[in-house]
Parts: sequence; structure tokens; C-alpha cells
Amino acid sequence: MPDTITIRLAPDETWTPSQLDSVCEELELDFKEIRGVAAETETTPPKPGSKSGGGIGLGTIVLSGLFSSAGLTAITTVIVALIKRTKVGEVTIRRGDNEATVKDFRAKDTDKVFEQIRKVVGADE
Repeated sequence: MPDTITIRLAPDETWTPSQLDSVCEELELDFKEIRGVAAETETTPPKPGSKSGGGIGLGTIVLSGLFSSAGLTAITTVIVALIKRTKVGEVTIRRGDNEATVKDFRAKDTDKVFEQIRKVVGADE
């Protein structure tokens, strides 16, 4: 049975919606390179009467699939790389009832954050 992992980005007020959408699109592509993982950026529904086909990204990416141990480790690596390179204000990762939020990331915390996310996604199972 396919499983899901949800990643929610909550950048600080200096980010524009287009910056958030761009980062989500990059992440979606990164996750799709992991074998057995499907990734989709959540969007708001279009406004009634809108000519647009999609809404504005909410900063949420949903991963689904039959996750292998190697896949879960790769997912964790992508999330940590995102946190390091974008300086996003807050990232919340959820799988089932397990959830972790990473805020105010500092490079010296990389190992601790990596292990925290591994536990949430179940890479240690």
C-alpha cells in the first residue's frame, strides 16, 4: 500500500510567492529522481470564474510511494540540503502520526537535524 510523506515550507516574510513556488518545483524534481517516489506540489484550487488552471502553491509537497530504506535516506538528504541551501524559515515533515519541524537552522546542527528527519520518515526502520 502506498505511503505518504508531507513536507511543508514556511519561509519568512522576505520570500515572494514566486520564490516559494520555484523552490517547491525544484524540490519536486529532486524527489522525483528518487526511485519509487512520486512527488506533487499542492496548490490551492482556482478561484471561481478564474481562467487559470491552477492555484498558487501552498509550499507543500506530498511524496507517495512504496518507500525503501535507501529511498527514505535519499528523501532525508534532499530535505536537509533544501534547509541548508535556501535558509527557509521553517520546514515541517510529516509521515503518519510522526512530525518534526525544523526552525532557525544552523550548519552546526546538520547531523542532529538529519537524524531528527530520519526518525520522522522512518529511515531507521
